[in-house]
This record gives sequence, C-alpha cells and structure tokens, in this order.
Amino acid sequence: MIRISLIILILMALFVTIATAVPELPDGVWIHYSGALRGAIDPCGCKIPMGGTARRMGEIDRMMKIASSDAHLVVDAGEWRDLGDPIDGNTRTAALLKALKTGHLAAVNVSLRDVMLNRTFLDSIAIADSIPFVSANLRIDSIMAPLFPAYRIARGKVMNKPYAVAFIGLTDPTYTRYSNRKIGLVALDWTLILRDVMDELKKEKVNAIVLLTDAAPSRLDTLMGKVAVQFIVTTNPECQWNRITKTDHGYMIAPMTMGKHWEAVKSMATGPDPWIANRTELSASVPESEAAHKIIEEYRARFIRKPVPAPAVPPQVIKSELSQPASAATPTPTPSGK
Repeated sequence: MIRISLIILILMALFVTIATAVPELPDGVWIHYSGALRGAIDPCGCKIPMGGTARRMGEIDRMMKIASSDAHLVVDAGEWRDLGDPIDGNTRTAALLKALKTGHLAAVNVSLRDVMLNRTFLDSIAIADSIPFVSANLRIDSIMAPLFPAYRIARGKVMNKPYAVAFIGLTDPTYTRYSNRKIGLVALDWTLILRDVMDELKKEKVNAIVLLTDAAPSRLDTLMGKVAVQFIVTTNPECQWNRITKTDHGYMIAPMTMGKHWEAVKSMATGPDPWIANRTELSASVPESEAAHKIIEEYRARFIRKPVPAPAVPPQVIKSELSQPASAATPTPTPSGK
C-alpha cells in the first residue's frame, strides 16, 4: 500500500513538471546585439568609413522587413559610454542611446565603465527617454539598493508560437580599475545575486535567458555551470568576435568594437545548433534609418563645438604686404654712435 502511494506521488509530481514545463525558444527570434560602442555614433575615420548608429538602425529596419514574420529584439552589452570630452561625452552618449531606441530596444547593460559617466545623467536619461537599462549587481553604495532592474523580459509571438526572452545585465566586479565609490556605486559578487534572479525568472516561465556583460569567457563558463543561462553577449576582448563559442554549459559571442558592423543571432530550435550568427559591414551602401539620422543630426546641430574663426587681417595690411617689391629688404638698424 505504501509502495502504491509512493508511485502515485511520483506520477503526480511528474505530471506537474510536464504540465508546467516551458517550451524551447521557437525559430525566428532575432537578437540584434552591439557592445563596446564607446560613443561611436558616426562612421569611423578609416580608409573605407564603416559604422555609424544611423546605418546600424537602418540595417535592422531592413532585416525586419526581410524577415517580417520573425521577432526582432535589440540589445547592447555595455561600454556604450563616450570616453572622450567629459562635457560633450554626455550629450553624445545620450544621442547614441536615443538612436538605439528607434529600434525594438529590449535591454541595455550598464557596466562599471558606463557608470563613470555620471549617476545623475544616467538616472535622467533612464526616466526621460525610457532607456531599458539592466544591471543585476550594481548597487547604490549607501543603501545597497539596485541601480536598475536586474533583468527585462521581451514577450511576443513568432508564427503563433509564444516566446519570452529574459535579458540580464551583469558587470564583472573584478574590474576594480573602473570602480569608483565616489559616485556612490559598487558592483557586488554575482554568484548569489544571479541565484536570486534565476528563482524569480522560474516564475516568469521564460524560454531563454540571455546575459549581457563585460566579463571574460573563463569566468562566464564557470558561471554558466551554476545558473541556467542559454546565451551570453560579452564585450570582453577574450571572446571571439562574431563567432559563437560553444562551451560546456552554453553559448557566447562578442560584438565587434566601435560599431563598425551590424551583428545578430537568430534562434534555430529545429536546427543542429540553437543559434546562428549573422554579420554585415556597415559601409556607405547601407541605408540609414531616418529616425536615428534625425536624432544624430539634432545632436550635431545643438552640441558639437564649432571652431572659433581666426581674426581677419585688415585688407589694407594685406595690400601693403602684397604691393611691397620683392627686392625690397627690411633695413637693418645700425648701432647708435656709428
């Protein structure tokens, strides 16, 4: 009798598990990713100028038309802050983030490098422009309160199949060279933080969990063995650019720096691998997004410092210099008394 009751309990638990199981991410979910843009809103000054946020968003618009039945999500893995002029850096970074938002911007990770920008500025742009910042382990030092939500979930349907993708933001606390307690922030160790986040996401029944970070592959692979993260986008240069790296516990990829390429991964539940990578050079042949172009032009018109013109030389001086005979020599003063 005890054995029968035990079998019934096991079957009931199995039934509950099957009934509440979350299906795999369906085919056709595109994640258009970027990272380490560092304020690069314009094409590079290369021999063949590439990049530019308006071109990036234009390519995303084009892909959305080509694959119109698919889902398209735009994310950034962090290090978007302009490291140049401290005054112009804020306005340039704001223009970059607003231009990214012209697409289906799902999440923007905040790294320690980015928070050096300015706490007040970050708070204001998050509120005024609804930038979907994420950070699981950045805390306000004085009260240990989260700076931004730990994750954001994008939900929708692809060919009538529902999907839910969670994007978690994480900055590596070992990067102490970027840490600055003067602005009142601290990056906590991520292991315990992520366990709490995973417990929350279990209730959300997401199909996939994507981590946006600046951490190195060696640390990430260990982390993936402890928490159920299916895919990682990292700005760390140790990870191979635009080539999906398969680890023992999942997949990771790194975007090209300074935004010279459009890059994306597409879910392929029915294929041999769950993700395929895509990349296009953002050359002059790529049409710009009108919405992103307008934002960048407004930034240029309002904030770019124009050079101060040199004082004009009076016309009569120019005339006298030009009319002086070529043979004329400036007289050499003779010493007094000779």
